[in-house]
Amino acid sequence: MSLIPIYEFKCGECGCVFERLVPVAYAETPACAECGGTQVKKLFSSFGFASGGKSGFGAGCGPCTSTNCGTCGH
Repeated sequence: MSLIPIYEFKCGECGCVFERLVPVAYAETPACAECGGTQVKKLFSSFGFASGGKSGFGAGCGPCTSTNCGTCGH
């Protein structure tokens, strides 16, 4: 089973934010889903995970075990 990550992108031409499944070996940045523009940047996004029957976002920061970085204080 191979995993294909979902990346979030923002178009520099129209401002559209969209998600796309992008295989790791795929080097090209996709065109904008809205306007077809090519000035697209990959955004730094949080991610979901599952571990031990629990799920949350992110992996905590440093010694923090919070699953909500907005309340963690780091």
